Amino acid sequence: MSSIHLLVLLHGMWGHPGHLDEMARIVKETHERDSRDHDELRVLLAETNREEGTYDGIDWCAERVVDEILTEIDAIQHHQETRVTKFSITGYSLGGLVARYVVGILAQKGFLISGDDDNFDQSSSPTPSSYRMEPMNFSTIATPHLGLIRYSTLFSSLAHKLGPRLLSRTGEQFYLQDTNTSSGRPLLDIMSDPELPFYRSLTMFKQVRIFANAVNDLTVPYVTAAMEEEDPFVDWEETGLKVEYHPRYRPIITSYTVSSSSPHKPKSKHSKPLIPLPPFLIKPFPFNLFIYALLPLLVPLAFVLVFVRFTRATGRSRLRISRLEKRFAEGKSPSLLQALSDLERQVERRIEDAVVDAIDDPVGSTRTSGTSTPSVRGQMSPSPSPSPSSSITLPKPNPNKKPSKNTPLITPLQRIICARLNSLPGLKKEIVFIDEFTDDDEEEDEEAGITKSSGSRDLQASLRTKRVQKARSKPIAIRNSHAPIVSRDVRNFKHHRIGEGVLRCWAEGLIM
Repeated sequence: MSSIHLLVLLHGMWGHPGHLDEMARIVKETHERDSRDHDELRVLLAETNREEGTYDGIDWCAERVVDEILTEIDAIQHHQETRVTKFSITGYSLGGLVARYVVGILAQKGFLISGDDDNFDQSSSPTPSSYRMEPMNFSTIATPHLGLIRYSTLFSSLAHKLGPRLLSRTGEQFYLQDTNTSSGRPLLDIMSDPELPFYRSLTMFKQVRIFANAVNDLTVPYVTAAMEEEDPFVDWEETGLKVEYHPRYRPIITSYTVSSSSPHKPKSKHSKPLIPLPPFLIKPFPFNLFIYALLPLLVPLAFVLVFVRFTRATGRSRLRISRLEKRFAEGKSPSLLQALSDLERQVERRIEDAVVDAIDDPVGSTRTSGTSTPSVRGQMSPSPSPSPSSSITLPKPNPNKKPSKNTPLITPLQRIICARLNSLPGLKKEIVFIDEFTDDDEEEDEEAGITKSSGSRDLQASLRTKRVQKARSKPIAIRNSHAPIVSRDVRNFKHHRIGEGVLRCWAEGLIM
């Protein structure tokens, strides 16, 4: 019987499986060559949450992905010659949060087993042994683990006001304004609780890695993607920042320094314009003058179209959610979030009973204080554990530095969530620095073809190094690094190729 290692890839908000085509291609290319040394890798690009489906909330998106995973396992194990024995999952952007919920469901239902972990009592699990998998790799890329961050800018204030209304259930969860359990706690708070399945399931994986953009990610900023309370890269363009790239996996960085002799970085010819334009509106001179002349008309029109689209999509999402809730209410089993709500109510009643007993018999309660009911509502961070490892050592923030408008405003709850997640054992962080790209059309296309056809990782690394060296000649500023970090659309945007080093670092680092 042959063994299968199932790897699930989850796209982000408004996304579709095609956004992770490069990720799938690279991981297959990496591990198909040495498949004799490990179990066969099978990649599943989840499809059930494409585009508007991502509005329905992290929890409902995860429930759909779990159904898709089980369907895939059924298809693989239809013939007795194959069996899924190992499980890995990687989520990009929103997909990372969905992945955290997915593994909570799988672990709670007994689909994930780990010989060195006793977090889940699976002795009475109804799950057939043929469906139980060993959790191997859990990874997220540019995922808002702390929710979306607020800044002291007008745009940020508007986003926090309108986001929960225009992005349906997912928007409420992004901004920690959802209250879908009996305790009224936001889902991201619940998912970081060390005593609940979402957190405990992560401890079962042999490897937990997160990749975060250091700069230029206008969608998921550094602090929430890297699970940090401070942003050492604030105003980096003005501080004379110098970075050291990983010799093999550029644009991942290994170190950085702030030059004290040159506090201000001179603006280069490729500096970003005061009014950034979407790629399809970027035209050469003199057509760019025509585009800027039309901006007073284009900008209001764009806002109206976006508002209408989001409003209609949110309305359709609310209808889908109501149907899902009705189906689960009448169905065979409740969703995990509903089950946790029942658990919270049970624990609350037990705590209330304990308080009443303590009031009635304070001496007796003192004698029995050694056996207490574990709380699922604990707001304190867990006991200290080894700090997460990283390819880069970040200096401590300067308390005397004056905050700027780009300084993230982290809430007390987000700090609690951050502390909990950083207590995950074996957590590894990779920091990505995407600032500029080189438009060397013919030579780069030729090298890309060689890279795809070559079986030598050393040759691929050498070609990437050559591309890096040529990047000094014609640099193009990258306005938003959120899509390039996963090479989301290399067919239409050449600068998305810069994320190849990140994907190869992720793929070659998977434990098989």
